[in-house]
This record gives sequence, structure tokens and C-alpha cells, in this order.
Amino acid sequence: MDLIDPSAARTLGRTGLRVSQLGFGCSTMGVLRSGEDEATATAALASAWRSGVRYFDTSPWYGRGLSEHRAGAFLRHVPRADYLLSSKVGRLLSPLPPDAILPADTLAFVARFDYSYDATLRSLEHSLQRLGLSRIDMLILHDLSPRWHGKALDQQFAIAMDGAQRALCELRAQGVVKAIGVGVNDADVCLRCLYAGDFDFFMLAGRLTLLDHVAALPLLTACAQRGLEASLGAAERLESLGLLASGFAQELDSVLSVIRAHASLANISTGLPTKAVESLEVIQLAVAGAKALSRNLILLGEGADVGKEAHAIVVSDVVNDAVRLLAPNLPRTISVVVKDLTDGRNRVAIDSSRLQQAILNLLMRSTEALANTGLITLRVTQVVEGAQSWVRVECIDQGATLNADQQQHAFDALAADGSLRGRTAMGLAAAKRFADSAGGQATVTVGAEGTVFCLSLPTVSEA
Repeated sequence: MDLIDPSAARTLGRTGLRVSQLGFGCSTMGVLRSGEDEATATAALASAWRSGVRYFDTSPWYGRGLSEHRAGAFLRHVPRADYLLSSKVGRLLSPLPPDAILPADTLAFVARFDYSYDATLRSLEHSLQRLGLSRIDMLILHDLSPRWHGKALDQQFAIAMDGAQRALCELRAQGVVKAIGVGVNDADVCLRCLYAGDFDFFMLAGRLTLLDHVAALPLLTACAQRGLEASLGAAERLESLGLLASGFAQELDSVLSVIRAHASLANISTGLPTKAVESLEVIQLAVAGAKALSRNLILLGEGADVGKEAHAIVVSDVVNDAVRLLAPNLPRTISVVVKDLTDGRNRVAIDSSRLQQAILNLLMRSTEALANTGLITLRVTQVVEGAQSWVRVECIDQGATLNADQQQHAFDALAADGSLRGRTAMGLAAAKRFADSAGGQATVTVGAEGTVFCLSLPTVSEA
């Protein structure tokens, strides 16, 4: 697995800002461990800088201003044009009474929530003074979540949208800051802010990791749609989603490979209780589905020219390979039969791994439609229309029947509200995008055979 290059930069949405893909969160600069001092904080910041980190995030809340003091003390001595800095609004600091007990390793201030318009402007001014800098690049609405506000969240949310959000938008319009965002640890709050405000980005703490990513997926989907819906079609919105999530998907794919390998080894052990075997089969199927999702996110983020520099391949071979790959992860109550009705010369000039993934996506959809019990038929045929020969890969099942609306939108991953249409929706959308890019098409029909998903691909000569 390649290590992350801290200095590699990515464009932050519509802002045009180039942010180093590894940033330095300065929350610990406000609460150092016992025995650590200012020199420790400076050394940590200096080490991050030498490693290529060029994005630093802080907040008035961290150490009641101490984090901003320490971050500013270092950043004032490096070129201001060489890094990006974000801080937060939503709390104002006031001096503690003289007889108050000072919390360990924090400044003598007390923080109180205030999401009003005036408080937001004052918070920015106070942060600049603590940092000793003339500007902050990104300003973030902080901790507007149930964790901090409980039942009062709706009231605080209304204040923040009318006050803080309005102030942030004006600061951005005036060029005082370059981007505005929301920083919380709740994906639902981010979604709410996405539709209620006009924010450039979200800082979602601890909710988009290898171990915890499901809650964040609707947010990624909504961001991809919201950011591009004015000018891009559905396929392009999906490509944007792939670009957002492909880095995460690469890491997830590696972890899932390890889990699947161990589950497979356990499943071939003898003498296991029936319930243990059934549980292992469920794990293997879930991992197969998750791996398909991660691969589809990666593919959606790649370029559309799937035939570029591709060698001619035999479709039947790829179909058989896909079945062999998926079979060990299917429940024992699912059977897959391949019917090759071609003459063995069904060659197409496309990337074999992408064709294999498209076939796997169709198989995963059929498995879901059959509720993990039944027969799936993969039929490979060859037809000639005019001067063009086509090879067709049909995935047939007699599972839950699609109604007219489901057939019409079978390859649309996103519903009208921006949500995913189903667990296999992303895979079907990726399969269609693959077929379109290969000069073919993806279709679905319902008849006496059952539900038939078909990939039609143009063939090439053996030479």
C-alpha cells in the first residue's frame, strides 16, 4: 500500500483552493499531555511542515484560545502564501473570574455558544488577534450538533442559519475568507446544513473512516449532486462521487481482501457448527458486496475511455472468471449457470477488469433480487446488426420483478432527492457507464424468463 504524500494537493470543491491532502489538526495544541510544553507544540508543527503538510486547522475552543496562540506562534515565521489555515466560529471566549479554578493547560477563559451574526464577526476578529495573523483562509461553523445542544439543537440551528451562516457568506463575498464550512461529528447535521445554507465544504470528524463510513455515504452522494446539479448530467455527478470517494475505496478494498481471506479459510474448516457456517457465508457475501461497492467507486472516478490501449479479449473467458471469483462468496442456496452460445470468437477491445466488474455488479443485483436463494443464468450470445457484430452478456433471474418505474430508472444510482436507489444501484450505474463508454449499451427487460439485465458490446476482429 502506497504511503500518502502529505504535500500532494487537492482542489477543495468549487473554491479553487489547493489543500494538501494531509492536514494538521491543532486541537492537541490546546491540551498537551503532562510534561509537554510550548517547545513540544512548536516541534510538532515544525515536523509537520518539514513533511510537506500545508493545511492547518484550529479553533477558539481548543484550549480556550491556547491552540490558536500556539499555531500562530509557529505560522507567523513561515511564508503566509505557502499554507492554508482554518479556524472556527460558534463560541465566544470571556475571561474567567479571578477566583475561578483554571483548567489544566488552558487559558483563563470560559467558552459559551453564540451563533449570532455579531458574535460570528467578533469571533473572527478575536481569532486573528490570538493567531497574530492578518487573515484566515477558511472559516468553519463549529459543533452545531446534538452532542452539544441536545433538545435545543433546532433552536440553535435556526440562530446559526440566520446569524452565523449569513455572516460567513458575507465574509466570503467580501473576500475576507476564501471558503466557509461546517465542522461537526454528525453526518445528518452536515446534510441539514447542505440544504439550509450555502457552504463550500464539511469537516466531518471521525465519520469517514475504514471502520465507520456508512453514515457518511449519503452525505458524499448529496454533495456530489448538490455541487454539480446545475450543469452536469447524472453520469457526471456519479463520476464526481467516484472522485470524492475513490481514495477511501482503495483503502477499503485492501482491508476487505484481508477479511474475505480469513473468512474463506475459516469456512473450509471441518466440524464447524451449522450456525457458524451460515454466519461465515453471510460475512463472505457482505464482503463481496462491499468490495464491489469500493471497486465501483474507484471506477466511477476513473476516465471514461475504457477501450484506450485495451487488447482484444474473449468475453466468455471474462464471464467464467467473474463467476469463479464470486462463487466462493455466494450463499450455498444460490446457483450460477453460464450458457455460452457463441462460436468462441466473441472478442471485444476493452479492459477485462472493468468488464469483469460490470458482470459482478449484475450478479450481485440478481443475488439481492433472489433474496439469496435461486438460480442465476449468465447467457453469452453473438448477434449481427448490419455491418456490426455484437456480443451480449445477459444476467437472468426470477427474483423480485421490476415495475415500470424501476425498469425506467434501473441504471440511475441517485433518486430525485439525491439518495441511493438501493444497495446495488451504484453497481448498475457503473455497469451502464462502462457499456456506454465501450460503445455499447446496457438494458433491462422483464419477460417469461424473468428479469434480464443485458450488456451489449461491439466485437472486433481476431486480428
